[in-house]
Amino acid sequence: MAQAGYCSECSANVWVGSDGSCSNGHPAASVSNIYSTPDAPAPAPAAAQVPKRAKTLWVVLGVIAALLLCGLAGCAVAGAFLFNVSSTSQKVFIDASSNAQEKACFANQRLVMGAFETYGAIQDTDVEPPADWDGLMSLLVPSIIKTEPTCLAGGVYSISPSGEDLGVTCSVHGSVSAQPTP
Repeated sequence: MAQAGYCSECSANVWVGSDGSCSNGHPAASVSNIYSTPDAPAPAPAAAQVPKRAKTLWVVLGVIAALLLCGLAGCAVAGAFLFNVSSTSQKVFIDASSNAQEKACFANQRLVMGAFETYGAIQDTDVEPPADWDGLMSLLVPSIIKTEPTCLAGGVYSISPSGEDLGVTCSVHGSVSAQPTP
């Protein structure tokens, strides 16, 4: 009469050999709850049986490997595309950044000239512009504008007063008054 039992290493019911060991080759100490099975077929040789847990593990590992390979291939394609776009578009982005810095610089120059006109209107007299940038900023900050404007490209602002008009110039971008009006 054949015997079966629960193998803790296989985590399943298995056929038990004459020495009490698992039919998958595990020692008798790993088999418990041994019982006799009257009309059971003869157990297959140990080499032919593969535990259910091992089969499941290989299937799971195969699926994970397939996903990783497909995922990595997709990442490689996307990475190559992004690298191509970034390398060909880098000049466009640099030009756009430079253009934005120039526009911000000209806006700062207009802000200072407008703030000086506002200062003169508040004083209700013709105000002579100061001789230098620091003198102008002492008049305008913080009473007319909150903070001293700065050029994003690292330029240094200077003024060139002529009568009641104020000319503001950046060492990097030049003067907004020299630019054509759109």
